[in-house]
Amino acid sequence: MSQPSHRVAGFLLLVLTGSAAGGDGGALPVSPGAPERAAELASSCPTFSWSAVPGATGYRLALFEIGEDGSAEPHFTERIEGAAFSWTPARERCLVPGREYAWVVAAERGEAAALDPWSVPLRFRVPGVPSAEEVRGALELLERWRAAEAE
Repeated sequence: MSQPSHRVAGFLLLVLTGSAAGGDGGALPVSPGAPERAAELASSCPTFSWSAVPGATGYRLALFEIGEDGSAEPHFTERIEGAAFSWTPARERCLVPGREYAWVVAAERGEAAALDPWSVPLRFRVPGVPSAEEVRGALELLERWRAAEAE
């Protein structure tokens, strides 16, 4: 598993804390997440998608785990070759339930794979496992529904 460079991690930290200059970089991520807050997802294995960048030969995606203190720790990077505008991690690379993440994407150009500026980070939270109380409540609701249907 490759790790994002310190330059990428530093850039993400600047953007997440609001210290970076404006602009949306090269590629604009469109899914999943939100720039201002962590959007709630329905899956621990989301599909990341972005807008096409004219002349791109591929894309680089970087994912960071956001700590409770707001720190961003590199989770992985992925190089996507060709004209693909989305990527879904393999099942064994799905994300940890209950955790918050942020991701960025940049277009690659030419044989040297020079990168355009990174996109604005999008934040999201992977759904957590329901608590024992939530499971009990759901089972009670199901039992009431079954009893009502039987009448």
